[in-house]
Amino acid sequence: MIKAVSYIIPVMMNFVFGAILFITVQRFTDAGASKLITGLPLTAWALIYGILNPIIGKCANDKNSARFIVASGFLTVISAAGFLFIPTLFAQFIWMSLLGVAFALYCVPFQIFAKSMESGDAPGANAICKTSGRYTAAWSAGLACGPLVFGFLNATTGFIICMVIGLMMSFTIWMASRKLSKAPVIAETGNGTEHKQEKEVSGLTLIDFAWVGWIVGGIGTFGVNQLRTQLQPLGVECGFDGRALAIMLFSISIVQSMTGLALSFTGTKWQFKKLPALLIGLIGVITLAIFGIREFAPGFYGTAAIYGIYSGCFYFYFVYYSLSHPTKSGVYAGVNELVVSLNSIIAPVIGGVLATMNQVYPFRVACGLVIFATILHVVMLSKVTAKK
Repeated sequence: MIKAVSYIIPVMMNFVFGAILFITVQRFTDAGASKLITGLPLTAWALIYGILNPIIGKCANDKNSARFIVASGFLTVISAAGFLFIPTLFAQFIWMSLLGVAFALYCVPFQIFAKSMESGDAPGANAICKTSGRYTAAWSAGLACGPLVFGFLNATTGFIICMVIGLMMSFTIWMASRKLSKAPVIAETGNGTEHKQEKEVSGLTLIDFAWVGWIVGGIGTFGVNQLRTQLQPLGVECGFDGRALAIMLFSISIVQSMTGLALSFTGTKWQFKKLPALLIGLIGVITLAIFGIREFAPGFYGTAAIYGIYSGCFYFYFVYYSLSHPTKSGVYAGVNELVVSLNSIIAPVIGGVLATMNQVYPFRVACGLVIFATILHVVMLSKVTAKK
C-alpha cells in the first residue's frame, strides 16, 4: 500500500509540469509569438534543472531523498501561484525556472527512494525492472493528464489544482518516508555482493550500458520535445483547436504510461536483446515520419498514441540501464536528468529555428536522429550478445 501511495508522487509532479508547459506554450501561441520564442520557456526550465541535477545526484541517498521531495512540493506551490497571479509573458520564464528547481529536487531523489522501496521484495535485477517500469508509468500518467486541465478548464482553476497538488505531494512523501524508515534498502558501498548484483542485472561482467541509454533516451527526448513545443503551432496551422491538441498530448503520455507499467512485469530477459530494440526504434521512426507530413494531419490522433509506445520503451531503457549499476545508480540517474535537461535546452531552440523554415522540419530531423539511435542501439547490443 505504501509503495502504491509513493508512486503517486511522480504522477502529481508531472501532472503539474504537463499542465503548466501546455498553458505556457498556449499563452505564447495565442500572443502571436514566434515559433522560436514559444519553446524557450521549456529551455529556461531545463537550464536550471540541468545545472542542479548532477549536484543533487551526488548528494541524494536513501536516507535524505524524502527531504528533497518535500522541498520540491513547496516550491511547486510557489511556482503555480506565480503563474496564476503574475501571468505576463516575461514572468513565464521566471516561474518555469522555479519549477525547474522543484523538479531537480524531486526527480533523482525519487528514483533512489523508489529503488529502496522495491529492493525489499525484489532484490537485484527484478527490483530495477519494477522501478524502471513503474516510475515510467507513474510520471507519464501525470504528464498525460496535465494538459487536459488547461485544455478543458479555465486557467485559474488549473493553477489552483497545481498548488493543491504541490501540498499533497509534500505531505504524501513525508508520510510514506516515516512508514518506510525501517525498510531494507539496496546499499551502495561497492562490496562484492553488489558486483554480484551487477552481473545478475545485466548477465554480463564489466560492461556498463548506461551511456547507450543516454544516447537512445536523449535522442528520444529530442523527439518528445518537438511534440511538446511544436505540435501546438503545427496543429493550429492544420486546423486543430486547443482541446484537440490537449487530447493528442494526452494520448502520447497515457500510452507511454501504460507501456512503462506493462514493461515492469516483463522481467530481465529482453533488455539486452537486439530484436526488441529494433522494433521499438521502428515505431519511433514511423510515427515521427507521419508527423513530418502535414497532409497526414487527420491521422495525428492515432499517431500520437502509437508514438507513446516508443517513448514508453526508450524511457524504460533510460532508467533501467542507469539503475542497473550497483554503486553509481544515484550518479547515473543524475546524468539521466542532465541529458534530459540539456536536450530540453537545445531541442526547443533547434525546433523553433527549423519550424520557422517549415513547420514539419522539426519532426523530420527528429525522425533522422531516431534512425541513428536505433542503429547504434542494435549494434551495441550485437556486441553485448557476442561477449556473453
